[in-house]
Amino acid sequence: MLKKYARIGITGASVTDCGRARPVGCRNTGLGNGYAFFIDTALSALYPEQKIWVDNTGIAGNTSRALLARLDDDVLSRKPDLLIIMTGMNNVWRHFDIGTHFPEDVEKLDIEHFEDDVRQMIEKTLATGCKLILATIFFLEPNKNDPIRKMCDEYNAVVKKLADEYGTYFCDVQAAFDKFMEKESAYLLAFDRIHPNATGHYIIANELLKVIETVEL
Repeated sequence: MLKKYARIGITGASVTDCGRARPVGCRNTGLGNGYAFFIDTALSALYPEQKIWVDNTGIAGNTSRALLARLDDDVLSRKPDLLIIMTGMNNVWRHFDIGTHFPEDVEKLDIEHFEDDVRQMIEKTLATGCKLILATIFFLEPNKNDPIRKMCDEYNAVVKKLADEYGTYFCDVQAAFDKFMEKESAYLLAFDRIHPNATGHYIIANELLKVIETVEL
């Protein structure tokens, strides 16, 4: 279990951001209405004596490259004992929405760029002595032949490979959603298959909490 006064950092893109306060979302200022809030609530309720602190530094729209660029100043400067990173959905999405939602000159990063970005994030984080949970992105579509779902799975395979290579903690959020979608429609979780409602965020938080409870600090 985490040590007393442990600081947990959570970062990523819109699914993490969820309207959190600026410059940093926390219990006092506002963690947003997503999974970061649920994680903080659960840890506060279940382990009040531990006085665990949660920071949310997610920024909507961030690609892995954008997150890497601000990792030192926005995230690691907060000196987390444990960091949760969920990144890559905007990398995938830019392969499908440029020309419709974004102009043609927007940078489109390939999976090799993604792997390099995540590798650098891992090395920067571990160099500080911080423990790390790499969480998969997800697409709320049970059909694994769907083009976006297929690309997400490819990116998630990279995340799993790097977690194994560096010996970091790993959380398969997509697998948790797949289990839900075996019995219920994805439309009960998100209208756009990307940004989940409260039920979806609870699923993310629950899956991450299972991993958090295995971390030794």
